[in-house]
Amino acid sequence: MSACVFTVDVEDWFHILDVPSTPPLEQWPGLQSDVERNTRRMLDLFREKQVKCTLFFLAWVAERWPHLVREALADGHEVASHGYAHELVYTILVSGSLPTSARRRTSSSKPVAARFSATVVRASA
Repeated sequence: MSACVFTVDVEDWFHILDVPSTPPLEQWPGLQSDVERNTRRMLDLFREKQVKCTLFFLAWVAERWPHLVREALADGHEVASHGYAHELVYTILVSGSLPTSARRRTSSSKPVAARFSATVVRASA
């Protein structure tokens, strides 16, 4: 049996970075989401092939589909935070530092991730 490191970013089609057509965060709740269906298909395949990996959930996704996080943990995968809203740091910096609203969104991803696991969340990506 071979071993490898495998990670997955759990996000939706409208979470694409650095593309002008990416909808703003305020529009996300009204958009058609494929993340639940696609994540379930992926978890089923991982189960079938007996693959374990790290899944980096956007906290925005984890808040809306917490059962996906719980299912990943129950299957023995490592769950980590991929931030709250998948923002590029250089797009939210003001005078070289994070404004309060961006700090709030960034720091809010850690408690969301920790809510679903007994594991202590030390950092987020």
